[in-house]
Amino acid sequence: MPRGKAFAALREQWKFAALLSAMQPVPDLFLARCLGALEFDPGPLKIGGEVPASFLGMWTIALLPVVHLAGYYGGADLSRCTRLGAIISTVWFFLIELLCKTLRL
Repeated sequence: MPRGKAFAALREQWKFAALLSAMQPVPDLFLARCLGALEFDPGPLKIGGEVPASFLGMWTIALLPVVHLAGYYGGADLSRCTRLGAIISTVWFFLIELLCKTLRL
């Protein structure tokens, strides 16, 4: 892929990952407010009075490799991209969770 097209594709993938990441506080808000399954430390800026505003966009960097690799190896076949995205994200986020546990986060 030519360099200009690669950067354009990466920019579009970044936009998608950022938008998806910006919506992540919505399920957290539901889990915290409606189900009481999540509780966050007190902080100055909260979304809906529950979820820290720092959660907006927090997953962008972690989602970008998943979106990029699924698109790169999946090609134009949407079902193949979806399957690859599921496999890549399962491995990627499992490794992140292991790292977080090791670091006691």
